[in-house]
Amino acid sequence: MADRDREKAQRLLEAQIVFLQSQLGPDRFAGLVETEVDHALSAAGELVLDRLVSRDQIKATARKYATTMQIHGSIPELAGEIAARLYAHPAQDENRIGEVLAAEHIEALAAKLFELPLLRERLPESPLVLSVVSWWLYQIGLDVVEHNRELAVRVPGVSSLLAAGGQVADTVAPGTRLDLDLRLRELAEHGARFLLHRASASSGSRDESPLYDAVIDLWRERAEDSMSSLRQHLSQEDLEDLLVIGYEFWLAFRGTAYLHALLDEGVDFFFDKYGSFTLRALLEEFGIAREDLVEDALRFAPPVIEVLSENGMIGAFLRRRLEPFFLSDAVLALLE
Repeated sequence: MADRDREKAQRLLEAQIVFLQSQLGPDRFAGLVETEVDHALSAAGELVLDRLVSRDQIKATARKYATTMQIHGSIPELAGEIAARLYAHPAQDENRIGEVLAAEHIEALAAKLFELPLLRERLPESPLVLSVVSWWLYQIGLDVVEHNRELAVRVPGVSSLLAAGGQVADTVAPGTRLDLDLRLRELAEHGARFLLHRASASSGSRDESPLYDAVIDLWRERAEDSMSSLRQHLSQEDLEDLLVIGYEFWLAFRGTAYLHALLDEGVDFFFDKYGSFTLRALLEEFGIAREDLVEDALRFAPPVIEVLSENGMIGAFLRRRLEPFFLSDAVLALLE
């Protein structure tokens, strides 16, 4: 009798596995997803966030991944390889700077930056800012000297720099490129100091900021250039160096008490604001609708299920989970 009961249990197990796998088939899976999403959303409407997880649990998880988890060397290596692929991607030649960086965004960002009192007050004292502005003026000077362009420059100081750049080019003998380069760099540094002091003395409005005009003029000058034209200012080696610097900074920054305090405060704020929300209300708050859940499930799940079905992994998983039940003493007793 016991052997007969075990045989029945095995047949029931096989039937159960076949049934469950059929539910995952391409002709029935979409209906299954919609039904289960509806059930999940219905349940989510009764589950309150801070009844399911605590802020201390989330803080511990955030600290683990942001501050203590070891970062394997393959991750920065992968980031560098992806950056190299993006650097050389054909899209860099197919898209213009003005298409990627819209005029209204550049104007709004520049206006806001030059309105900041701290930025204006510290501009003349910053070696980094002086270096960047000097480099920019130097590039304009080279542009004038080498291509003889007539730039419509409204910024006081820059027009005189360009005129001086032309005079330098006329007075330097052919072939003495080094002397020309040095004199243009000297002019660019003087012009940068003038612009920075002028910007610092302005009231902060865009109408009185020479650097605001300079940024907008530079954008207009380059808006029709391809994104790949930026490579002349940032080589692939420079990009890799920046990634390394950023990675080393993050390794040091992630261990600071400052970052820990910010993470904790961010979690506390999130729970203060959303802790009493149900999971469904939280999804709606962030714009995640039922249709999005169904669409994403139908996009990613079917090809994965197909592969797992073909290689037998789904059947093996179901058997591992169900076989102990069907061959249990309780079920065999029911089959007597």
